[in-house]
Amino acid sequence: MEFGGTMNDLMIKYGGNVPKNYYLRNQVRMNYEHTVTVARGSFMQLENEILFPGCVLRWQFASEGADIGFGVFLKTKMSEWQRAGELVEVLPIQRYEVHVVPEDGSLTCLKAGVFKYWQETAPLGAGGRGLES
Repeated sequence: MEFGGTMNDLMIKYGGNVPKNYYLRNQVRMNYEHTVTVARGSFMQLENEILFPGCVLRWQFASEGADIGFGVFLKTKMSEWQRAGELVEVLPIQRYEVHVVPEDGSLTCLKAGVFKYWQETAPLGAGGRGLES
């Protein structure tokens, strides 16, 4: 054996079963101000008007069985519908494994405007599909 080790140094000793009280999923329970159900393979959008720069948007979300895609966008035209390509991406859409650990995040808004939260659940057997246009 090189480097002064012995064969016993290379043997892996497995620890056995993890006690149920170490499982994080069953211990983290969050109390949400508002709850919304998004069906598997569906998406939802929420808008929040920010009147002053420097305000903080905060979100918390979890799921019971799948990951979630989440992103934040800024509308460039007030009081009218906009296509996805016309929105300014503030927080890119990412997949979060919130069926394991809930997500808790925030964003300091650098300017006033209408911020749009976008969230989707994964369809059965597939990954995310991106923002609907």
